[in-house]
Amino acid sequence: MYKIVFTALSAVSFLSCVQLRQQGVNKFFDPIHLRIADFQDKRLSDSLYLYFDHSAAEYRKAAVLAFASVRDTLAINALNKVMVHDSHADVRRAAAFALGQLGNTRAATLIQQQLANEKDSIVRIDMIEAYGKTTSAWKLDITEQPAEGIARSVYRSVIRHKIDSSYYDAAFSFLTNKNSADTRLYGAHFFARLPRVSRIIEQKLIQAEAACTDSDSCMALALALRKCKSDSALANLEKTILTSTDGRVRTNAIRSLQGYPFQKTKSILITALKDADINAGIAASEVINEVISAKDWIEIATLARHTNNYRIQANLYQAALSVSSNEDLATEITDKINNTTNPYQKSALITSLHPYVPAAALIFKNVLSNTPVVRTSAASALVGMNYLNKNNNDLISVFARYYEEAIRAGDAAVIGIIAAALADSTLGYKAIITDFNFLKEARKKLSLPKD
Repeated sequence: MYKIVFTALSAVSFLSCVQLRQQGVNKFFDPIHLRIADFQDKRLSDSLYLYFDHSAAEYRKAAVLAFASVRDTLAINALNKVMVHDSHADVRRAAAFALGQLGNTRAATLIQQQLANEKDSIVRIDMIEAYGKTTSAWKLDITEQPAEGIARSVYRSVIRHKIDSSYYDAAFSFLTNKNSADTRLYGAHFFARLPRVSRIIEQKLIQAEAACTDSDSCMALALALRKCKSDSALANLEKTILTSTDGRVRTNAIRSLQGYPFQKTKSILITALKDADINAGIAASEVINEVISAKDWIEIATLARHTNNYRIQANLYQAALSVSSNEDLATEITDKINNTTNPYQKSALITSLHPYVPAAALIFKNVLSNTPVVRTSAASALVGMNYLNKNNNDLISVFARYYEEAIRAGDAAVIGIIAAALADSTLGYKAIITDFNFLKEARKKLSLPKD
């Protein structure tokens, strides 16, 4: 019996393999799809147009979608024609998406004109979103369009700063439970991306965040509260940090504390360092690193000594060192760097030293390390130290020497990090480095296009 079953399974497997060879593992087994992709890669618009009238909808769709990356504004009329006249909804959706990716205001006008004629609600949603990507001033009637499309559209517009505050109140309707999860999510991210909020909007945001039950939307609303500076908003964030059952929501609420004075958030942040979700604890340490005041450095350094997670510890050490420049603290960090065998802990601790200029030599030494993660972290720390001290003319020649030696060592990642600093005109290396042959020599050692 087992032999019969095995034979049957073998036959099924063989037939499946034959079918796979016939169908191909993906659409590029089809020579037409392959040809369209090649035209897309070469940005050959005229060749792509030939498929706009193909009898097969899948080829029309592929050719139209190609313009989302080709981004040829001369294609607007042709794409609009497809969006208006093609018989297949998926092709019209593709045309709307491609028009949106062009980011041209003329595309917005054409989309707005066609909205009233489009009967397919899914296509209209994509058209409305594309309108938000292209309009110079958002002006659609909210009541006449699908809520999900409007939510997507105003979100796209607020990112581009193309929508005014008159729509803010209406946007709160996206957050109600009668709408789909996607509509609520786009609505929440709309408020998270607002450049500023009024007192009226602030109160409504607090209410919406407190009533939120959908984790994805709650995450965005928690971030939106970072723009609110009131004690009531802070109290709401603290409640979320202490009571939310979703670590992602707690993490975003913690990040929002960066917008408040450290003395008002210190106790919350210190508590959050021990959150059950390690990402929340790391977020708390990152916020402390950004907002710490000089008078608190000893307390934060003490916390660092008693922290087991190396990422949290390194962030706390960096926070304390950045406001104190204490030599003993820097020595303590250096001892940990020299004693650890964990390359990731070493990398984190090296990064924590970058606010302390006397540590430049130690950091540079680790740029030449045999361990890739240590090399790249040290290079980033060295460049970070450079930016923190960009106006210190006495240091620029020191950094120039470090950079040249690091680039000569030949690590592609290190070269990329340091080359970006050398190319930054605000750091002034063009006036300091007169012989660029070391860059040419390093380029010859790179394996292209891999490096």
